[in-house]
Amino acid sequence: MKTLAALKSQSLKLRALGALAFGVFCSAPLHPAAIAHPLDTPSDISSMIGAATLYIQSLVTHNAENVPLAPDAYRVENGFVTGISAEDIRTQLDTGPQYSVLTGIRRLTWPSIEKDSVTADYYLDTCGPVVPVQFLTTHVIEHFTFDASGQIKYIEASLTILPGHAE
Repeated sequence: MKTLAALKSQSLKLRALGALAFGVFCSAPLHPAAIAHPLDTPSDISSMIGAATLYIQSLVTHNAENVPLAPDAYRVENGFVTGISAEDIRTQLDTGPQYSVLTGIRRLTWPSIEKDSVTADYYLDTCGPVVPVQFLTTHVIEHFTFDASGQIKYIEASLTILPGHAE
């Protein structure tokens, strides 16, 4: 059982990582070389968060070229298979109509970090395709599992649609 001091220390580390990831997310995209090394130890947290952040950024930039997906990557959203390979997932992120209305990410946090996986919790904003008015927000809890080379192997998203600019 962890002591209160250990839990507080872990919470502060997770907040610091979240702030780092948010700063990276809101600034220039990460260079792929910064996340290309294998995941050997739990200290590779920044690599996993960097890779997952690239994926999350691609939801709104519609450019998944640098997202480090394993060739046999697999994606599930609310229990439905929505991606069966890296090529399929990238094509959908780049040109899929379901992503064309996504305009922003808010309140990105990392509530769970394990040896080979991270979980992101954030709000995703959408705009109408004709009139640029935000009409809903989606709360997303997204779990990313990585292979030994540091590529995203599995993505599982739980999506809850909220009205307007909710959070």
